[in-house]
Amino acid sequence: MALPPGDSSDSDEEYASARQTPSSFQDLLQEAAKLKTCQLNEIRRTYEGCPSFVQETGLHCEDRACVEARDLPVGDAVTACCTAREEGNLLVKQGDHAGALIRYGDAVSVFRWFEDEGDHRPMRDRVPASARTQGDPECSAAGDVRVALGACYRNSAICLLTLGLPGDALWACNRALELDPNDTKALFRRAKARILLDASGDDGEAISTEVLRSAVADLKKACLLAPKDQQARKEYDQRRKQLHALTREQAAAFGGMFGRAEREGGFYTATEAEEIAAPPPVDARAAKAANDRVAASILEGSYMDEDIGLMRAKDGRLLI
Repeated sequence: MALPPGDSSDSDEEYASARQTPSSFQDLLQEAAKLKTCQLNEIRRTYEGCPSFVQETGLHCEDRACVEARDLPVGDAVTACCTAREEGNLLVKQGDHAGALIRYGDAVSVFRWFEDEGDHRPMRDRVPASARTQGDPECSAAGDVRVALGACYRNSAICLLTLGLPGDALWACNRALELDPNDTKALFRRAKARILLDASGDDGEAISTEVLRSAVADLKKACLLAPKDQQARKEYDQRRKQLHALTREQAAAFGGMFGRAEREGGFYTATEAEEIAAPPPVDARAAKAANDRVAASILEGSYMDEDIGLMRAKDGRLLI
């Protein structure tokens, strides 16, 4: 039976579409797999980027009150968070910084914790969005979360600095300052963490200019926000003088180098200057062979221009 006009082309289009569908579906699967891989990598980086005390308490919090508070209204959750934090403060006064660190981690886990999903541990973040941006004045709950969590992070920084973990202390201060950029205690402790972290490297007590500048900037802001804080003022004055001294040393070192070069007529000795100025040695045999190859390529295909009686190359140029 003959197909009506148009049916054949329609069938061909459907067939072509069917032929393309597996390829398109395969591409879709590949894109989905890539996206899933990126998501899993981000989950892994988030977990691995946290200090060990946050990983442990966020994944295996042993305080049932903190775990149950995750499902409570924000106000009740803040109360549970503050209770654990106050217990941590008491342990700090008793000199038990390791124990205090665990309690601060328990307090944080009320709002930020990890789910154990085998190979992956995604973070559950219950912090209100407004609490991450200074809080909404009309939303007291978000402000309470910001204050409670910020105190947990900056207090944990004290323990981490005392325990000789400046890198983790820097992380904790950064989290506190994300919640409140004007947290003077977090600024002060971040400056100390920066310096201790840099000084703990291969150079011993040597601190880089870049790190000192960052620390001085934190301390300056802390002093402006809390002008009566004598501890911050003392640290700021000390680090500012240290930065100025280091800057002068570097300027003198570079200035001396350039000054010597100018006095001596340049960065190179007379012998080095002559070697640089001299033309590179030429291999006479290699140069002659190269010239012969060029001449042969020019002469190949050349012809006599009968009108003028001279030879022309194949591109028309006169060979004089």
